[in-house]
Amino acid sequence: MSVGRVEQIVGPEPREATFASSAIRLSCSVAPWPGQLRRYPALLAMSEYRSSWWSIDLLSGWAADEQVECVAFVRDDGVGALQISSYEHDSGTVPAGDLDDFTEGEFPDGATLEPVTCGVLSGVGVDYVADGNFWLKRWLHKGTLLVYATYNCDAADREYELPDVNRMLATLKSTGAG
Repeated sequence: MSVGRVEQIVGPEPREATFASSAIRLSCSVAPWPGQLRRYPALLAMSEYRSSWWSIDLLSGWAADEQVECVAFVRDDGVGALQISSYEHDSGTVPAGDLDDFTEGEFPDGATLEPVTCGVLSGVGVDYVADGNFWLKRWLHKGTLLVYATYNCDAADREYELPDVNRMLATLKSTGAG
């Protein structure tokens, strides 16, 4: 696998997270992050957050926290965090086998990857509960763009924000790659 430029990396866990690949291994530890640098509240019913390579529509009450490694989306009164990172592949498209490399070891035995579509991006995803935490993980691509999106919260609180998270993920678009 050959990965070209890296825009952002994600580490959704309150412990160290790793975005695995045979060619690239990048990580980010987030829990909770001090300062919440450069936060932008979503003041309208939906407002667009735009990165160099992708965009997502944020529901009212959600804010973006731009970090060097990733972009986290949180509610002020929220229970979890949606985090997105992205990569651009050197070739014309992301080879299907690369998704297997990225997902390897990223979810527990017994959890099953399913085909998913989030906006104009498609790929694989998994939802599971581990150690009292709910996890939603999506490995998505379109053309040269590879996006890793995660959401996690306490398992008992997952129904509070999960409808919002799924609604926002359904608006993902590629803006500069693909």
